[in-house]
Amino acid sequence: MIEPDSSMDQEIERLIRASLDRAAEQVDPRPLFDRIRAQRRPTRRKSTYPWRWAGLAAAALVLIAVCFPIVRQDRKVLAKGETVVREAREVHLQPIDRCYLVEVRRESSLAAEIAPNLPEVRQTRLWTRGGRFWVESPWPDQRWAWGRDELNRFWIAFGPHTAVRYEADEVPDRINLYCDLHSLNLERWLGDVLDRFDLTREEIPADEDASTIRIKAKARDVLPVGPGVQSAEIEVDAETRVIRRLVVRRVWNGQPLATVTYSLSETDARDPLDYQVEGHLIDPFEIFTRDHDPQRRKDLAARWFGNRTVRGPRPLDSLKRP
Repeated sequence: MIEPDSSMDQEIERLIRASLDRAAEQVDPRPLFDRIRAQRRPTRRKSTYPWRWAGLAAAALVLIAVCFPIVRQDRKVLAKGETVVREAREVHLQPIDRCYLVEVRRESSLAAEIAPNLPEVRQTRLWTRGGRFWVESPWPDQRWAWGRDELNRFWIAFGPHTAVRYEADEVPDRINLYCDLHSLNLERWLGDVLDRFDLTREEIPADEDASTIRIKAKARDVLPVGPGVQSAEIEVDAETRVIRRLVVRRVWNGQPLATVTYSLSETDARDPLDYQVEGHLIDPFEIFTRDHDPQRRKDLAARWFGNRTVRGPRPLDSLKRP
């Protein structure tokens, strides 16, 4: 792990300043001046007007100073779900590494077709930055990792000395679906939510923490064939607009497939090498590819996904419910 540099501090400062600026923009003193002018009638000589307007301006400033914290607080309540999601997407466009604890719970036997060797409920740690990600076990006694690098290549490290890698143009369809279930590209995902989902902001009970905004997302339509998302629950930090928690309900051919829960664990500056398979290996190591012992690569991948998953690409709609 590398130490955070000043650029991250500057980015955090920029986000905080932007949040305060958005709140300040909600205060418009002109209606206040108009009401005061309408209610006041001149009772003194014209020569006293400058003093009167100075007093009115001072009173307006006092009211703004009193109301500004209220406006900032009300913004948490009044902002629409679409606005919150759009602002969250802007925040997650920043090149910051975030770690989420991920729980994938199978909702039908169909999920076992994707990776039959995996348990019904699986927990992992996901590090993500844009389209890159890598996943590791949350248990210290289990040493493995897998992910996608900046070239969209899929890789698995079986411990510190053995790994497999697939180029972007040869990744089997079921492995792509497996990646989609376990990974999280918030920039792309939130953009899809804005385009295809109806968003509803939930009321926060008075006895609960008001620092979190809860939004329900429901798909306007679900594709009748292949994978899709039926609904999601989004929890956003009210100040920073960072996604704290995300529950996604996925379907296949309109039927339940899996429920995936992402919970924010930490934010850090990671070494870019962590998103590559080489960052999880120790010399001497061997990476099996299509140019280096492809049969050995197939055998190793079968231990992870099962033989049915790694036979090669095939149409996703050929996977039928048993």
